[in-house]
Amino acid sequence: MGIQLPIALFTASLLKWNKIAALTGVWITNPVSAPFIYGATYLVGSKIIGVEKAFTVPGVLDFELLQRTLEKAPEILFCMTIGGIIIGLPLALISYYLSFSVVKRYQDKLKIRLKRQKEKLRQKKDDFIRKRREKKKTCRKTGKKNQSKV
Repeated sequence: MGIQLPIALFTASLLKWNKIAALTGVWITNPVSAPFIYGATYLVGSKIIGVEKAFTVPGVLDFELLQRTLEKAPEILFCMTIGGIIIGLPLALISYYLSFSVVKRYQDKLKIRLKRQKEKLRQKKDDFIRKRREKKKTCRKTGKKNQSKV
């Protein structure tokens, strides 16, 4: 936690992806959801790799715990990376297609609404022109000048 934003920004820039979407995606991991997400990625990764409890948190937090954590950090990070890929890729694909379909549906509805609005404006314009022509014809027949504007 803490380096995911720069990694997401760098990766999005490197691959010319949407930076805002990448940053928004990593904001899902917050202090409330982090224990569940990190715990799940570690468990899945350790099961896939075959690691037997690389790390157990004791009841007492001390300097020795920090030292053991740093010693096991590469193994823990590797387990979390593998678990994150296995959990994250399917979820990313599912959320992409769900988001894509929602945005596509919204765009289609918007196109239909804009088309209807355009039709209404064209109809109003046609009605205005028709009324104006009728007014001119009436004025020619009666011989009066067109004094009122339509």
